[in-house]
Amino acid sequence: MSGHQSVRRFTSAGIQSVHRFLDGVRGGGHEDPGHLLDDPDLTEVIADQELVPAELGDRRQTAELMFDLVDGLGLPMDQVRTDVGLWTWLAMCWFDQLAPRMRNKRILKSRATLVLAADDFRTYYRHYLAGPWSIYMAHRDDPDRAQALLLTKPWQPGEVVEQIASRQDIISSPSLVQVVTTLYVDSLTGKHKGGAAGKEGGSARRLASVLLQLDLTWDINAMEPEEIMALLPEEFDRYR
Repeated sequence: MSGHQSVRRFTSAGIQSVHRFLDGVRGGGHEDPGHLLDDPDLTEVIADQELVPAELGDRRQTAELMFDLVDGLGLPMDQVRTDVGLWTWLAMCWFDQLAPRMRNKRILKSRATLVLAADDFRTYYRHYLAGPWSIYMAHRDDPDRAQALLLTKPWQPGEVVEQIASRQDIISSPSLVQVVTTLYVDSLTGKHKGGAAGKEGGSARRLASVLLQLDLTWDINAMEPEEIMALLPEEFDRYR
């Protein structure tokens, strides 16, 4: 997709146009949102800053790219975090990569992956750009500890992200996020360990449940990662 002379956000009318566009794509219609991105009736300029959508890497690289981009806009980070118009506009800028074609048809998942659901943390994380960015921002002092949630492709976040990122109590805790990475990232391959994304004992799905149970008895947010690891039942031994 070509570049843009300014960074914009969709207005409420623009957001509605995006919804109609996505409905059309699902129905086999027009597949390029370029006609929406610079329309003055649907967007407003945030900054006269050229934007040429770069190739996206993994979620961490995407988060770093988004950080550099929004940091240059001069907007308060709290405002950026909930800026539905901005994040939806950015997702449409990268639409070709975030909704790739397979067998001549776009891969579109839940609407929240492209149109930011800013008022619900349980779905906020699903946005392909704002989701990784928000995790990166929460752990910018040490992004390595959040690697388990940032190593996949932005349009293929995977089950570990699905099970963990929706839990604000986990995502906001440096110790708990470090536990997730220690358990599920293979230090040799840099990928998720086998079984981490499953439903069996010791999986990320089970970890989310076990941490909820432990929190009833222990103040796990105040504990070190090693202390939390020691509390986990035997089903997690294969990942230690």
